[in-house]
Amino acid sequence: MTIVNDPLRTDASQWETIVRDIEALAIQRCYEKLNKIVSLGLVDTLREEAARKAIDSRVILDVGCGPGTSTRVIRKVLGSSRIVMLDPSTTMLSIARSEVDGLTIALQGIFERLPLRDSSVDAIIAMFSFRDSIDYELALNEFARVLRSSGKLVILDIFKPSAHIVRLLAKLYLYAMSYIGSVLVLCPRSGRYYSAIVKTLDRMYTLEEARSALESRFRRVSIHKGPVIVHTIVAEEPLKPLKS
Repeated sequence: MTIVNDPLRTDASQWETIVRDIEALAIQRCYEKLNKIVSLGLVDTLREEAARKAIDSRVILDVGCGPGTSTRVIRKVLGSSRIVMLDPSTTMLSIARSEVDGLTIALQGIFERLPLRDSSVDAIIAMFSFRDSIDYELALNEFARVLRSSGKLVILDIFKPSAHIVRLLAKLYLYAMSYIGSVLVLCPRSGRYYSAIVKTLDRMYTLEEARSALESRFRRVSIHKGPVIVHTIVAEEPLKPLKS
């Protein structure tokens, strides 16, 4: 496994742990099986609905593509769009290349340092990957930078509930279902790996925080609420900084 060096903070251990745990789940072919159990079978539908929000986009950046599941959904829904896969892990990109048919560009990189030119893509889609960013503010700045002026950002993810009790119940549900799911899909160690991913909920935006962060960078922002803590946010027309 090779992970892009983190230039943003000296202590990247938590972020690297999350990447490694997702890798372990993907290598065991358990990641998507667990996602389906935890989401009560809704994850595929949620992904397809999110992909449709980028319809008519010619060049799409799939950030945090992981093992290629999201890329396959985007291709299924949007057909001939050109898809660029990006992930910080060479292991995940290797799996994605083997899982995704056809010509797809694969780039290694982090959200906070996208290896793309300004205004070079029509849409960015992040399916259950944005919350694993090292720095949310820097990631959003980069998304706005590489999107064209008419571009669109689609984020499908779990968002932190504002109410503490709801947040606690959501985490208990995710922990319980990940361990139950690991038994049901015959992935005995997967519950432990998945639990590290659940912890990212604590540092994720609430919907209100996400809207505020996006409205400072995009002209239009809309929230499409889903089941409990899973929602889709669409931000359109990035505000480009004035060049001196």
